[in-house]
Amino acid sequence: MNVRKFLRRLLIRPLFKLDAGEWENARLSFAQYGEDCVLAALMMEKEGFYVDVGAHHPLRCSNTHLFYRRGWRGINIEPNPAFCADFQHYRPRDVNLCALISDRNEPLHYAYYREPLYNGVVEAHKACAAVANRGAPLSVEQRTPRRLDDILEKHAPDRPIDLLSVDCEGHDLAVLRSNDWSRFAPRFVIVEAFGKASEQTHAFMRDCGYQVVTRLYLSTIFALSSDVIP
Repeated sequence: MNVRKFLRRLLIRPLFKLDAGEWENARLSFAQYGEDCVLAALMMEKEGFYVDVGAHHPLRCSNTHLFYRRGWRGINIEPNPAFCADFQHYRPRDVNLCALISDRNEPLHYAYYREPLYNGVVEAHKACAAVANRGAPLSVEQRTPRRLDDILEKHAPDRPIDLLSVDCEGHDLAVLRSNDWSRFAPRFVIVEAFGKASEQTHAFMRDCGYQVVTRLYLSTIFALSSDVIP
């Protein structure tokens, strides 16, 4: 038994009060609702490339950190500057950008909440009742957005993308529309979409040549038609 495995059994297993059988069958997840475990079952490669838009935090509620630990690397895009240093610390192999993504050219209002998971574009929050009911933000600032395809053209012009994760609190469809899907077509896409936005997102992804693989509470996993698991 190697030292890391021994320390994990010695220190971590007692913390969660798991017996030997439970520990051997437990699965590690960094995502909010276990999305990374489902994605890992779809993509078993030891090396790959992801793009995480609305990445939030390198560890907390992350759809991509499990893949980073596996040996993957990619691009993390998060508008909240408070987490920029954390991404640099925990994801040194990645390209980490503090940016707001949208298909709109004009400046947008970005809201900060006590719970950073709720941070997002005010204009999108107003259009989504589930987000609008979260109360008043702590502060709002004007941000100039960037297009996703512009970032991919700069940082991954010839790199096949295995996974695109989008979690932007009601602004997700605007992020998807900012990509050039004829140029940058990830194998799998996971998007947070609920309510009326869910129908619009599904229709948009279908038009881009994707099919639904599965739905996980607030998130939907799409795959290129050629990669859909039967």
